[in-house]
Amino acid sequence: MNEHRCNRHYADVFDVLSVFADPKRRRPRRGTEGVIGRAQHHFDLVGETDALEMLDAATIAVFQLRHALWSGDEYEQQEQVKALGQLSRTWLREAPVLAFQMAHAHA
Repeated sequence: MNEHRCNRHYADVFDVLSVFADPKRRRPRRGTEGVIGRAQHHFDLVGETDALEMLDAATIAVFQLRHALWSGDEYEQQEQVKALGQLSRTWLREAPVLAFQMAHAHA
């Protein structure tokens, strides 16, 4: 059950971050912070520090993007979209490795 929950969190986080693979996409999906927050809570409980570091960076980038959208700061919007795009690529690359390590560490 715990492994399934981890995989679900990996998939959900990738889903909300993957929209930033398109640099024209500026607005985070509704519920992005909730998805990231639930994943942070879960990975904190299971002690997955690598995932937590990436999720912390995503939380900050989404917050800064929303602030830049609100203030109309075009440069900051582009920077945060770029950061979130990189985070989504890193998450896609690292998530399978982290999931495998967690499955074997708790087996």
